[in-house]
Parts: sequence; structure tokens; C-alpha cells
Amino acid sequence: MRYIYDEQGVTFNYFLLTFIAIFLIPTTYFSLFSTDKDAKLRKPSCNCEACLRKENYLKNRKLSSTDRISKKLAIFVAVGWICFAYLVYKVTTVKIEIDVWDPYEVLGISEGTPLPQIKKHFKELSRKWHPDKAPEDKKAEYESKFIDFTKAYKVLTDEDIRKNYEEWGHPDGKQAYSLGIALPTWLIEAKNSPFVLGVYALAFGIGLPFFVGRWWYSSNAYTKDGIRTHTMDLYFKELRNNSTIKQLLDLLSASVEYKELVEQRPSDTTLLPQIISSVKEELDKRFSEKYQPSKRYIAPYCQKASALFHAHLLRINFSDEDLLKDKYFIAERSIHLINGILDIAIAHRWLQTSLRCMELSQLLVQAMWFQDNSLVQLPYINQDIIKTMKLKKKNIRNIIQLREMNDEERKNVFKALSPTEYESLMRIASIYPLLKIDQAYFKVAGDAIITPGSIVTLIIKLRI
Repeated sequence: MRYIYDEQGVTFNYFLLTFIAIFLIPTTYFSLFSTDKDAKLRKPSCNCEACLRKENYLKNRKLSSTDRISKKLAIFVAVGWICFAYLVYKVTTVKIEIDVWDPYEVLGISEGTPLPQIKKHFKELSRKWHPDKAPEDKKAEYESKFIDFTKAYKVLTDEDIRKNYEEWGHPDGKQAYSLGIALPTWLIEAKNSPFVLGVYALAFGIGLPFFVGRWWYSSNAYTKDGIRTHTMDLYFKELRNNSTIKQLLDLLSASVEYKELVEQRPSDTTLLPQIISSVKEELDKRFSEKYQPSKRYIAPYCQKASALFHAHLLRINFSDEDLLKDKYFIAERSIHLINGILDIAIAHRWLQTSLRCMELSQLLVQAMWFQDNSLVQLPYINQDIIKTMKLKKKNIRNIIQLREMNDEERKNVFKALSPTEYESLMRIASIYPLLKIDQAYFKVAGDAIITPGSIVTLIIKLRI
């Protein structure tokens, strides 16, 4: 067996075409015909100010990220199709030279020439190209020609040699099996070896160690859940069995992610005191509480995160776009970070701390303060309406109570709302999920009774 490199560049071009097509065709289809649900922005469920503000933020964020991806994707697809078209052109225009041994072509006669004429023509060629008649400087050429003529003549006149030719395509019988390699010859030429070795050095001497080192650093810097290891170390050291919700909030504010990913701007020194002042005023007015900044976590990024957490939970609005982005980022990232605190609490078997983590996670999602009425989750329900409910002695503490009231009584409570706002409020309340416990019991796997020291499983069957 002998290996032949692709001297004409045909097989190598086919290899490149296949490789590019594997990535290019699906990417093109995705970019042109994708029905990605994330790209189709959801219609707002209601038209209250908070929902519209949220939808506007999500829309701008999705569009900006989609635009960045679309531009990169468009460049990739355009360059890919240009390369693809060039390779197709190369494949279709290259002339493939197939070396087929033909005895008639070697002798310079046409097929079907009678045997006497073949013999006569061979004698003429022998007299002309016999090695004995060759000049000194052309002996090799004459000898090669004479051997080819002799082989061709024997194929056409000798039955055994003709049989070899018809069976194997060559008068000498079966030839060595050749296997083409889809690599161009310039790749293995000596003059190009520095370039090839340079590419190998870049790929395996620099590129591979770089990506391995980057992966190793990332695996050491983050936990399996994608939380910084320094953050988890802080949670592990500071978390206690009796940690309150406010203490959990302060602990979240000290997360290393907020130090690295939230920008500290010079304008913060002016704007953050204003936000803290609004927080103090809101806490005092609504709950007669005092704002108590953390005395343990006093770094600027901790103070900023804490102030924005309070602004988020108290639904305090401000106009600065940069701080709004920071507030949304801090609130969104906190849902992921609080799961890290919850994992530590569960590992320690701290029930109260685990329950407080879950409660804080819900409060952060709904942007509700710890003492807020759960009705503020609904559109158009603000502190003025909650105050009116108290004056009318309507102690509606949750959405279930609201749904169980008759319509006339509800309308009397929400007189301040227009018919459209009331309809939107009740529509959202009607889709609020209600969980009912059908059964709750303890069970020991494999045993009919519960014995001391056994591992007990609590089974709860819920109905939505």
C-alpha cells in the first residue's frame, strides 16, 4: 500500500467543504428560520406601571443581547458562505488528471487496428526508439519509451499478458494499492515546515495550555453551581442557625460577585445617599422601622448592594439608568446566590434558616418587604389601597381571601380603581396558583410501621 497526497487539491477541498457545511448550514437555518421563544417578546399580562416598566427593561435587554448575537452570527454566516462558494468554485474548475494506462494510446494507434498493422507499427517504433540507437544524453528516455512500447505490443499480441491487462488494468498484473490522503502536498513540503511547525506550536504549545489553564482557574474559582468559591466561603463562615432575614440580606450584599460584576461609579457617591434617604423615609412611614446599614460589611460594594436591595424590596423608583441596571442585576443574581446559602443551611440541617432563605427568595422575586401585605403582588395594589383596606377594617391578608370574597364586596374595597384596572387585577388574581394538601404522612421505606432510629420520609400529596 502506498499513500498519495492530494497534489491537485481536490480531495482536500472536498474535506473543507464538508467540514464547513456541518457548521454553516445549521447556523444559517437557525439564523433565518429560528422560532426562538425568547426572541418573541411576551405580551404584558397587565398594563400597570410596574409591569410595563419590567417589560420595557426585559425588552431592551433581550434586544441588545439579540443584536450582539445577530451581528456576530451574520458575520460568521457571510464569511462562511464566501469560503464555501470559493471552495465550490475551486472544486468545479480544477482539472482532474487520471492516469489510465492504454496500450493503443502508448503505441499511437486507434482501437480496432488489425494485428498485422500493429506488428508493422511496432517494428517502426522499435527501429526508431531502440536503446542501441539512442544518443548518449537520451539513453534513459529511449529505454523507457522502448519498454512501454514493448509492454503495449505484448498486451495486444500475447494472450497471457492481455488477460492480465483485462483483469487488473495493467500488463504486469495487480499493482500496489494506493490510498489518497486529503492533505495538500504543500503541507508536507520541506520549505513550508517552519510554517506548519509554527502552527502546531501555537495550537499545542500556547493555545492548549491557555485553555486548560483557563478551565482550571474557572473550576477552582467557581463551585459546581456557578457561585464564586470566595462567596461560598463567606456564607459558610457567617451563616448561623438563628440568622434573620435581614442578616441574610446583609450576607447577600457581601457576595464577591457584586464586587467584581457591579461597577462602582463616581456618581454613586451622590446618588446612593439619596436612595438611602428614600429607603429611610419609606421604612419609617410604612412600618415605623429604622434603616440600619450593616456594621459588619462596610465595603463600598456591600453598601451599594444593600441600598439597592432595600430599594428593590420597597419598590422605590429612581431615574438613573445605570443604577437601575445595577438594581436589576443585583436582584436577579441574588436568586441564584441565595440557593448557595440554602445549600449550606440544609447541609447543617438548620430548618429555620432554610425556611428564611426560601422566604427571602420569594420576597426578592416579588419585590416585597418582609412585612408587606401579600396583595401587593397584584397590579394596581399600592400602599394607599392597603391603608384604605385597614380603615375599612377589611383584613385581607392574601390572594385566597380576596378570591373568596363576593364581587360587590371586592368592588367596594377597590373603589379607587377604574373598571379596567379592577378587571386586570382580578384576572391576575384568578390565575394565582392555589395549593391544597390532600395527604401528609410519614413513612419508612420497606416497613409498615415506624420504629425508633429509622429513617423517616415525609410524603405530601398536593393538588393545584
